[in-house]
Amino acid sequence: RQGCTGRRVFFLPEETTAGDASLKLTIRDLEFPVVKLPHMAGNVRIRNGYVHIPGLPNTLGRIELTADFKGTSFDVHVNRLVCGQSTVRSAVLTVRGLETPEFSLSIDMERFNLADFTGNGKKGGFGIPVIPRESIFSRTKGEISLKVKEAILGNIAGQNLELKGSMTD
Repeated sequence: RQGCTGRRVFFLPEETTAGDASLKLTIRDLEFPVVKLPHMAGNVRIRNGYVHIPGLPNTLGRIELTADFKGTSFDVHVNRLVCGQSTVRSAVLTVRGLETPEFSLSIDMERFNLADFTGNGKKGGFGIPVIPRESIFSRTKGEISLKVKEAILGNIAGQNLELKGSMTD
């Protein structure tokens, strides 16, 4: 019989063990499928964390994150995150509202290498799926800002990339 370890829950290789996490969180009104965000109160702190998300070719590592949940809103601050050669220096996600959420996402990266998220075009790379009309994401609105010091997009490389966009209905 094998026990359930954090490595198995977060899809990490057996040899990966690092980081500290603190979780003080109360969640109410969580329904599946998710048609509105649940009421959440509390906080999450991660220091030197690692997680592997199925579909991504690389582990997300060296995660430094704080998140504060205030019922109908939350703020997530990332002070470091590494995925392959890509490095996030800082990121802030702010979300307000449960049924029709509005968000602001700002990301500042030292380096972004598209292959870290797509697996060099190999099958099973990361992609953005079509959002079903009944999904909570179809009612979500927000602003996105991305700044990258060094960007590698396949055969194209550049410096000081800045993107801004909006997500609306």
